[in-house]
Amino acid sequence: MRKKRNNSGTVSVQIIDKSSGRYVVHQTVGSSADTLEIDFLVKKANHIIRTYGGQRVIAFSQSSGAAIGISICKWFK
Repeated sequence: MRKKRNNSGTVSVQIIDKSSGRYVVHQTVGSSADTLEIDFLVKKANHIIRTYGGQRVIAFSQSSGAAIGISICKWFK
């Protein structure tokens, strides 16, 4: 997540990835010049990251109850 200042004076809050050596914007959450609105957008971006990325548990066998955790990232494009 980054806050990027625009030429117009507003600040854009973006969800980015730099795993392959360069920045890739996955989603722009919003932009504003108001500090309260920017704080809200940062909280919203952090919520999106927690909700759509991270570890998920997938059950492979219903009878044995075995489950395995894998890392899955879901991004909007």
